[in-house]
Amino acid sequence: MVRRFCMIGAVVGALSVGGSSPETLHAQDVVLDEGRFTLFIEGREAGSESFEIHRLGMGQSARIVATATVSLGGTEMRPTLEASPDFRVTGYQNRVTGAREADLSVVLNGRRYVSRMSSAEGEVQREYRAAPRTTVLENRVSHQYYFLAQFIDGGSGPMLALSPVDGEQARLEVVSTETEPFRLGDQQLDARHIRLQGGGELRELWIDDQGRVLRVEIPAIGFRAERLPDGT
Repeated sequence: MVRRFCMIGAVVGALSVGGSSPETLHAQDVVLDEGRFTLFIEGREAGSESFEIHRLGMGQSARIVATATVSLGGTEMRPTLEASPDFRVTGYQNRVTGAREADLSVVLNGRRYVSRMSSAEGEVQREYRAAPRTTVLENRVSHQYYFLAQFIDGGSGPMLALSPVDGEQARLEVVSTETEPFRLGDQQLDARHIRLQGGGELRELWIDDQGRVLRVEIPAIGFRAERLPDGT
């Protein structure tokens, strides 16, 4: 994992860490991953994604917080995902602007996730089954596969993926995994190529030995995300 200490700033303000001093927050804020992706639709460059994933706090009281800005096809999304130390989703928000406008929130309520989305058409509420190996995977958002990779490393069995903006829930299973060479800028890596099946489509994921997402492909919707080398 990437282990760099820093202040998370606006994210701490938005999600609150209960009155901790700046010095305490500094000591408890660990960057797990951060970076950028170039996004492609049907082989053509169509957008970008920048993201940060932090661990706030320590031990069982820690929270994993991921924030991003995703610009694609005239629409911008600003998702914020919060998870427990074992990477299970505990809360989620997404602000969608541009060609599509919506405000979305997801909260964990017992054995259900309750989703509310407000748009010009009104408010829609949905419920999804909650399970220990559940994460959010919005369509055409790439950094969220980091959370799925933690489940793959943590054991076998199916996983549940929520796509709240599109009102979908899919049961995902690993079809195959293999190690292969992967070039990231000028760097040659050994990456794990993981194929996942669920929701009637194949998803392909490449991660490095730190669990960082290098590439995502969803052939059924013509989507591909390529991670940019650090510093570009």
